[in-house]
Amino acid sequence: MLMPQPATSVSVTFSLEEAATILCGSAGPSEQRWVLERLRGNRYPTLPGYRVQKRWRMTQADIDASIELLRPNVVRIPTLTSLTTRSARRLAV
Repeated sequence: MLMPQPATSVSVTFSLEEAATILCGSAGPSEQRWVLERLRGNRYPTLPGYRVQKRWRMTQADIDASIELLRPNVVRIPTLTSLTTRSARRLAV
């Protein structure tokens, strides 16, 4: 009699090269270094990920969180104001 195998959830992970392609658009050495410095916490924003022995890995949830961290904060200023361009730029910060 065969015993049923427990259901295992397979988690897809991405290598540093794949993560650089997704986040930066290409996997060149400079893009990989950019992602690696943020995974290590040497640069801001710090991206989520983990190491398996000597290699960095990111799950789909880590990639999604990284995209949210890298999304620019856009402040909309009404166009029908009497502010000068310089004043509007100061308010946007």
